Amino acid sequence: ATLAQLNTAYDLLANPVATTTTLTTAADAVTGTDNGDTLHGVVDADTAANNTLNASDVISMGSGTDTLNVTFETATSAAMPSASISGVEVFNIKNVSGQTLALDMAPISGATTLNVNMSTNIVNITNIESGTTGVVTGNGVVVNAASSFGYVAAATSSTVNIAGGTTAGAITVTGTGLLAETYTSTGAANTTGLITNAATTTAVTIDATTDLTATMTGTAVASLTVTGAGDVDLNGATLDATIITIDASGASGDVDLIVGNVATATNPGTVDIADVNVTGGSGNDDISFAGIDAGDDINVNAGAGDDTVTIDEVVETSSATVSGDVIVGGDGTDILAVDVTSANAQTAVTTVSGFEELTVTNALVTGGITVANFQAGLNVVNLAAGGIGEITFEAGSNTVNLVAPLAAGTLALTDT
Repeated sequence: ATLAQLNTAYDLLANPVATTTTLTTAADAVTGTDNGDTLHGVVDADTAANNTLNASDVISMGSGTDTLNVTFETATSAAMPSASISGVEVFNIKNVSGQTLALDMAPISGATTLNVNMSTNIVNITNIESGTTGVVTGNGVVVNAASSFGYVAAATSSTVNIAGGTTAGAITVTGTGLLAETYTSTGAANTTGLITNAATTTAVTIDATTDLTATMTGTAVASLTVTGAGDVDLNGATLDATIITIDASGASGDVDLIVGNVATATNPGTVDIADVNVTGGSGNDDISFAGIDAGDDINVNAGAGDDTVTIDEVVETSSATVSGDVIVGGDGTDILAVDVTSANAQTAVTTVSGFEELTVTNALVTGGITVANFQAGLNVVNLAAGGIGEITFEAGSNTVNLVAPLAAGTLALTDT
């Protein structure tokens, strides 16, 4: 052998090159390198000539981060073959079989990522090890089907990355030991169906690098944290009544949500505490309390950005023993939106601050709104649904924006 050939051979030994292997219909025996190798396989229960991942395959990968791409083609059934698989860290599962795929990870250890990749049919994965990340990937065109990620009992936390432009598909996470769940949104803007959290999960975090539109439920979730630059739109449905703490202070994107009808909090002493606490971020947040009971005490600081806070109750006065409602608009041009019945009935409070505009969400009726009863210095009122009635401002320059036409009759404006 020449010196050059010896050098080449040595270099391959010292710096092995990652391999890409396409499985065959025969019994394949694949041994990986110490780099990130890739395998491609197809499962087709109906057509043997297409079926390249089968029970007779032995796949033993090296120490790199290795990937197995498996496509389940159209067939009368879909099941993971009982091949011998070890050393594979990333599974990209594409189910276009027309069937529901049940993937049990119990026989396969060491997976770090389980990616339901542009699947148009349901994928249910069970016995997922602690520390393994679930992924649902779209491309903005494929209509994603539902996915579920079932973790082993020893797992106390989970992460699901929603990526690439998902368009639909419910996501369910289960696990009898789960306490905390994280969802990330990356790549193109993502839309999902209903996200269902495990029955034991008490804390959920959404870290949105890119926009995410979803609805969410979970029987025990008490806290929701939202971070990231992406817009997070959760107001397609009301949040669960169990969620009493919402913290979006780390979010720079818009956060839109409807707070659930929370229960009355158990007070630690003789002083009443808020029943729900919400902190907005620096985006243009839309926070609605339209679904809560009149007796519930709310504590909200919408943060920076041009925010809208919606209520459908009279703001309750605070006292030495009663928390009352504390509603802070924060920086930016913020809107307090209220229904006309509550607006007419509102008496003077001092716990509303930081708002630049008051919006009456339904048609104005007689009864009389005193704007300063909400907040001193508030001088802009938006009539979202027109109507007629009376509005009293503080003395000075004031504005009424007619978003919809007035009804027949008189709109009476006065200042004091």
